Amino acid sequence: MKICICSSEIRAKNEIVAEKINNYYSNQEYQDKVLVVGVLNGAFIFMADLIRLLNFSLETDFVRISSYGNACVSSGHIQFLKDVETSVKGRRILIVEDVIETGQSLAFLRNYFLSSGAKEVKTVVFFNKKVPRTIDVPIDFAAWETKEFRFLVGYGLDYQGGKRELPDLWEM
Repeated sequence: MKICICSSEIRAKNEIVAEKINNYYSNQEYQDKVLVVGVLNGAFIFMADLIRLLNFSLETDFVRISSYGNACVSSGHIQFLKDVETSVKGRRILIVEDVIETGQSLAFLRNYFLSSGAKEVKTVVFFNKKVPRTIDVPIDFAAWETKEFRFLVGYGLDYQGGKRELPDLWEM
């Protein structure tokens, strides 16, 4: 393993993406609370750091889906393991995801929330791997983007459940 992004770089990028999100929501006509939904387990550290930088009214909740199991590559089959506990009907939702590759998981969640009556669904991803997607899904905000395929651990990203606690991003 080798370090590829240090914690100070992560903090700086989080501040930049938070500013973009703040600008978007500050320009909205309505002032209802945004429901920020983190995708467990990978996005919880990014989401915790991000929401402390947001300056609009929000609530938080979590979903848990799986398409990896114990593999390094998505199986393409999405399992819904935990749903939000908050009603999404009529709500503006900001999904916080750790990594996007194929687009399948994020598209699944966007469609799920929209079909459940959400007013709006926006997305923020920590690491947008700009590889060929199997599903075209909009990414509204991204902290990091790359065309390279790298398997990363640390800052919430894991390998078989481990290495999430590392403060930096490491390439396996």
